[in-house]
Amino acid sequence: MHCTAKKTTQLIIEGGNDYILTVKDNQPRLLAQLETLAKQTQPEDRFVDVEKKRGRITCRIVNVFTDLSGIDKDWVGQQKFDLCRAHRHPAGKTLSANQLLY
Repeated sequence: MHCTAKKTTQLIIEGGNDYILTVKDNQPRLLAQLETLAKQTQPEDRFVDVEKKRGRITCRIVNVFTDLSGIDKDWVGQQKFDLCRAHRHPAGKTLSANQLLY
């Protein structure tokens, strides 16, 4: 039996629409597949935003992956996935490139 999210995405696609799905610990198999894919492939695109506000520096990094060859085929309509990370640091602290580009 398909999980509720898979059924819902199927109905969305059949209706001619697109969808965005947040993957968390409640989808452990899909989450593991996406994490493995992110480690093994290079992102197609990348967005980095650094913001200094309220006494801290926030760095947001979004990597876009379009090679979904390791994803379960039951996830209908998957075309890409975005891996989003945010790092917050006190504003006076010096950050290394590794800390920013995590």
